Amino acid sequence: MTKLSDKIRNMIARQVKNRGIVVWYDPEKAYAGLVQDLDFPETTVLQYADSFFRLRHELEPHLEFVTAEAKPKDGCGVAPNVIVYIPMERGKTSFALIEAEAAGVVVEPGAESLERNSRLRVQAESFFLEVAPEKAAHLARQVEEGLLTLEDLDRISEEVGSITSGALKLVFGAASPIESIIEFASGSGKDAKISQKKAIGELRSLVQSELGLDFGDTSSPKEARRTLRRMILLAEFTAAIPEAGRPPALGPVSLPEKPVQLDALKHLCETWRNRVDFRDGYIQAARDLEEAAGIAQMKLNPGDVEAVETFPCIESLLIRSAQIALLEGRMEEAACLAKSRKKSFWSREQPELLLRWSAMELGGSFIKEAAKLRDRIKKLDFSASEMIRAYALFSEPWMMADRLHRHFESRLLNLDPDETEEDDFEKFTAKVRRKYADLTDELNRTFVGRFQKAGFEIEGILPQARIFCDRVDPALAKKKKTVFFLVDALRYEMASELLEGMDKDFDVTLEPAISSLPSITSIGMASLLPGAEKGLDLVSAKGGLTVVLEGRPLKDRKSRLAYMEEKVSGRFMALKLANVLRLGAKRKKELKEADLIVVTSQEIDRLGEDGDDYAETRRFMDDMLEQLRRSIRILAKLGVEHFIITADHGYLFNDQIDPGLLMDSPGGTVLELHPRVWIGKGGTDAKGYVRVAASELEFGGDLEMAFPRGLSCFRVRGGVGGYFHGGISLQEMVIPVAVLQSKASAGIGAATGIQVRLEFGKPLITNRFFSMVATFDAQGLFPPEVVRVRAAVLSKKKEVGFCAMAAYGYEEGSREITMRKNEPNALTFMLSEDTGVEKVTVQIVDCHTQLELASMADVPVKLGI
Repeated sequence: MTKLSDKIRNMIARQVKNRGIVVWYDPEKAYAGLVQDLDFPETTVLQYADSFFRLRHELEPHLEFVTAEAKPKDGCGVAPNVIVYIPMERGKTSFALIEAEAAGVVVEPGAESLERNSRLRVQAESFFLEVAPEKAAHLARQVEEGLLTLEDLDRISEEVGSITSGALKLVFGAASPIESIIEFASGSGKDAKISQKKAIGELRSLVQSELGLDFGDTSSPKEARRTLRRMILLAEFTAAIPEAGRPPALGPVSLPEKPVQLDALKHLCETWRNRVDFRDGYIQAARDLEEAAGIAQMKLNPGDVEAVETFPCIESLLIRSAQIALLEGRMEEAACLAKSRKKSFWSREQPELLLRWSAMELGGSFIKEAAKLRDRIKKLDFSASEMIRAYALFSEPWMMADRLHRHFESRLLNLDPDETEEDDFEKFTAKVRRKYADLTDELNRTFVGRFQKAGFEIEGILPQARIFCDRVDPALAKKKKTVFFLVDALRYEMASELLEGMDKDFDVTLEPAISSLPSITSIGMASLLPGAEKGLDLVSAKGGLTVVLEGRPLKDRKSRLAYMEEKVSGRFMALKLANVLRLGAKRKKELKEADLIVVTSQEIDRLGEDGDDYAETRRFMDDMLEQLRRSIRILAKLGVEHFIITADHGYLFNDQIDPGLLMDSPGGTVLELHPRVWIGKGGTDAKGYVRVAASELEFGGDLEMAFPRGLSCFRVRGGVGGYFHGGISLQEMVIPVAVLQSKASAGIGAATGIQVRLEFGKPLITNRFFSMVATFDAQGLFPPEVVRVRAAVLSKKKEVGFCAMAAYGYEEGSREITMRKNEPNALTFMLSEDTGVEKVTVQIVDCHTQLELASMADVPVKLGI
């Protein structure tokens, strides 16, 4: 059979025949041996050794046939047939051979023409596509990785007939040798044909040739597969562990002797794990062998198996190791491990592992951020205004600690309670929560002191009472159809996350504003109304505190919206956030005619204050950002161009408050008492809280207020939970003012050239967590490199699940995923509802166009199997 080296000789011979002078660059020295044996008739071979002066001197006689324009002279007697071989990159020669290059032809790696492209990988793939197409890609990869030389490829070309003919060809068809071995190892589908064709001997020879392993002399495909599985998996596992760290039990394991066979073995295992059609076979084989060989009982150093994916018990070992590292303060070590293992095979296969890794990564990141922030608080003597800017506007804003903590708590909700009861993980969770409590207490004790020192005034930060007159009124004056989102308890860091990735469709700005005190809903929402800049009055009324604006008592949402409609010139419309997501024809018509659309949401605050289940509150916080994004895009498609988003106040949210942080309120005449604020008259003073007259906060009336310092709270009837607001803290008082202006193309056009493929390696869903692999394929002349998508799980047109995690590109708050072209992404879904759900459809939607990119319909659901 023809060898690859023969093909290269013929290629160079054709270039000599056609162009005479051939300048051959070989920086990888892949053809150094071949050049020594080149012997073409009437052709001189010159080689660069150590000097271009010497090489040019040797080349000079051959250039006598060339004009000053580097072209052959007319009537030259003999063609200047010469090969000039230079074992270096062309770009490093300082154009030493420019005349020869111009007169002849250049052969080098990466040349556009295959006839002049000397890259060994390219030539090898081209050659084997002709003689053994099933091996071409595999061999090309090994060449690229430096495992195969030209001499190796010549030898392989002589042996290449092992599966291209004979009984194995009849059994496995056009499959490559590696694919054939995988298919046999995965299951018994080919056993009958192998026995019928008596091909077990050929299969044994193939395994010996490709992997350097021998499953023995047997006529039983079942017995051969059992042995082969054991040999392959144990060999991969053993080879991945440094020899000094290998348990004695792995001593007898046979390993391939040749590097190229060991590489083929690793490639085989990786392919076996990741091929959807073979994955189940791998999982069964790995789990069976893990139990039979006692892998979980072996003494292994976690550092030796950080890159191992062979057996599922390795994931558990590394999780325990990461938890210990986090508890001991080795954050970088744990973070790197968590980041890498989130992409591992078993994390993709068992979503609960992915969630656990993600929780540890988030918790570790928070602890690092908290330590850095506490150090800055101690070192920097910031004013209250400077602290707000540091919290919201710095390149590394302090608010990130709050976001990381929120994401950590959200991730815990998705973990099975049984999975979190392990002692080390419980300790780690307690450590994160303690660190957050300590951080918020220290940060806000400092802020309260600075705020008090500044006379309860903040310079240079937009006051909440001026948001309508300074941001909404100018838009209405310019006749911009405007949506004004009033989101109860939308903390600044949540709004910041909401806007991430929106700049493709909108011009986006975000600035901090400072809420009115006390940071409770009745005062915060009233401060967002027209005329609030002129001042609010706080009066005592039956039932407690009443906020009065321009003589109008504002008791609830209804009265506030009625006041706004009266004060706004132009057509007014009010909606709840949930209504935007299901607009009917009548509402759409009203919306098109309206000048100002006010959208309100009270769910976060209602759930946090009234609900006993904080898990529900945290879940809704995640849902809220997704709903806001969807609402903005729905309204943009209906023609709205201008959006303003703000909040009445922020919040503090801890798992629970340390009893030592609870204190008695001032007492006296109590008008309202919340964990974070007392409103009334008289009573006592204490060091644990700050007292201030309502007039000092620019309110009308003779009431007084008291605010606990740091994370402290007043004792209230019914007890103090973990969610609260009303006080003086950055988390409660710094609110967002986000302005979005639709770009001309927002929401318009089709998803040209964008396709997403979904793969699910199982026949049905048996767990509330399940994974699918999504791959973004782009076509056309100028395809995008990334696409932003949202994934949903539907049953009878109702959402019953969501994407809870992804291997990359996942945004915790919005649940949107940025996918990269041709890079598969493992998406982990969670069924949020399962009652009566028998089948689901998984849908991928383009966030920009709101068009469906992919769906997998009617996937059966049978939980608990």
